[in-house]
Amino acid sequence: MTLTSELQSQASKDYPLVTPGFAYTYMHHAERGLRVECPDIVMEYTDCVPLGRDPKGLLYYNSLRPDFNPDKPVKYKVSFPCRGTGTVDQEIVIVIDFFHLTATRAFARFIATLPQRAHSDATPFEGGGGSNCHWGPFQAVQVTTNGTKESTSDQVVLEIKSLRKTFCFTVPPNVSANNYSMDTWGYTILTDCAALRTDVTYFVDYTNTRILIFKQQFDRDPVAVFGSYELQRDYQLFDASFQVQNGKFANTG
Repeated sequence: MTLTSELQSQASKDYPLVTPGFAYTYMHHAERGLRVECPDIVMEYTDCVPLGRDPKGLLYYNSLRPDFNPDKPVKYKVSFPCRGTGTVDQEIVIVIDFFHLTATRAFARFIATLPQRAHSDATPFEGGGGSNCHWGPFQAVQVTTNGTKESTSDQVVLEIKSLRKTFCFTVPPNVSANNYSMDTWGYTILTDCAALRTDVTYFVDYTNTRILIFKQQFDRDPVAVFGSYELQRDYQLFDASFQVQNGKFANTG
């Protein structure tokens, strides 16, 4: 039995209800944040980051009401139990416990296997508790997106056909990415389709696990997040890490 299975088995004894979900831990300019999305119960938790979904796991909980109340701030603790050693054999699990402000016992717990590509991010942290840190109705929109980059080009293109838009940005010259290519289907998550403006030059924070798009470099919240469906199978976007402010949306029809 895997460590994830053991922890989920114990959680099923501690909590009467369970639902699939996605967790996204966030770091941008040394600021940590968290988002957990549970589509089946149409609920999400956000702290500093309104977008993102990876990895997929299970949320165990006692009851929807009154625990999941948008008027009640919630704090959380993120831990990373592990088993085994080595790049291939080590299993790391992400466990997120949710607490009411004055409580010492978690009213909900999220458990998922951490993808191998994210093992370097497995640093425990705590957060939440602020007025904007709560469970509430799921409000973000997810749209299918095709991400491409030719090996001889420094241009990355995200094509969002359902919105008749593309988003393009240029890999900076100091990044050795010209030999890399990308052709992957994925998703773009955003909270306001109308906010995708063609007259704004956007800041892009790129890693091989996700693409964050901001209006300005030091904005707290991205306007959009791109992730690849292939990441669920532990594939990567092209292997680089950089930040640029040269992204542009364009209308395609």
